[in-house]
Amino acid sequence: MLALVLFAPSRSQATFVDYESGSLNTGTGGGIFTMGGPWGGGAFELAWDIDVDTATGQYKYVYTISNPLDVVSPIGQLLTSLGHWLLEVSSSFFSADLLDGTIPDTGPEIFGIQALSAPGSNPGLPSDLYGFAYDDLSVTLITFRSPMDGSFYAKNSPCNPNSLCADYANVLAYNTGLVDPNGAFIRVPNTLTVAAIAPAQVPEPTVLILLGVGLIAVGVAVRRITRDH
Repeated sequence: MLALVLFAPSRSQATFVDYESGSLNTGTGGGIFTMGGPWGGGAFELAWDIDVDTATGQYKYVYTISNPLDVVSPIGQLLTSLGHWLLEVSSSFFSADLLDGTIPDTGPEIFGIQALSAPGSNPGLPSDLYGFAYDDLSVTLITFRSPMDGSFYAKNSPCNPNSLCADYANVLAYNTGLVDPNGAFIRVPNTLTVAAIAPAQVPEPTVLILLGVGLIAVGVAVRRITRDH
């Protein structure tokens, strides 16, 4: 047990450096489909910043949702508030893979496809999505999982699905890759972990003994050849 404690990676000792970053928005060619008006025209952006600690193999993912067109205080405020959003992770990602970061509302779990007219919390979700649900505009995940292409879905403030909810019923956004493999994707935690990196192979004791015997035999043969000449 002591050995496990000594060699377990420590989050407090992690030193993260820049790995990659990017963003998608609802502007023309921005890579996000939106419905409901207030988030359209570039008024909704999801940005990600990923850092890595090469010593421990940990990755830190930071996702931020904002309105890049808003330049007044508070800067970046969405025209309609965020209700919740879904972040896809690899299907082999489990709760134990989340080492630290923002506590999700739910997940990881499968959020099923829903028609706009269907009662539920994710109206207009065009495809099943396995991941976490958050209600935070900024989310942090620390994990051993490296980045891959993935998707998200966002919905404005919740409303009663049995009412019309005025303009708030169908304000949603998601990356185009969620419905089109040639569309745009965000970067999310992958299936790869540090365990997948093969450690240096240490020779078995038997192999070392045989190697030693072989080297001795070679040495004896060289001495005989030298003496005969």
